[in-house]
Amino acid sequence: KLKNKITNKIVIKYFVTFFGTGLVPKFQGTVATFASSIIFYFLIIFLNLNVLSLVVFSLLFFLVSIKLVNLYQLGSSEHDPKEIVVDEVLGTIIFLLALPISVNKLAYIFFGFIIFRALDYLKPSVIYRFQCQETNLSILLDDIMAALFTLLIVLSLDLNGMLDGFFKFT
Repeated sequence: KLKNKITNKIVIKYFVTFFGTGLVPKFQGTVATFASSIIFYFLIIFLNLNVLSLVVFSLLFFLVSIKLVNLYQLGSSEHDPKEIVVDEVLGTIIFLLALPISVNKLAYIFFGFIIFRALDYLKPSVIYRFQCQETNLSILLDDIMAALFTLLIVLSLDLNGMLDGFFKFT
């Protein structure tokens, strides 16, 4: 029973810190976003995932994240500790939802990364309103909002041909 409890704590910690990326000394969110962007980019490309499968995956990931963040936060006095980066990972998955229909996938992921990190760091308007609620759910919600704005911006740029000139090697 004790061994299971220790194993569960380790699994929870690895999930909410995204395999330890949240444990780096600085820029935990940026490191987690960068790592998850690369991982999910290749998963989407090599597994030929479509938008619907990504939506279903992101919803499942969200539900698991809520549960595990709540368990990780039990007994913690600190709201939104820096090592919790599963919110950035979820945000990455969300802004990558339209990657399968993107015309220029490298530009999409590059600008998605930049815009998402800027919105997550600056937390303009409605994003900040979710952050300041200081609940376990708000740990995830501010990043979800930043990711949704990022998705709209990058998808608009992509579909309007504004990413066409970037990262073309021909």
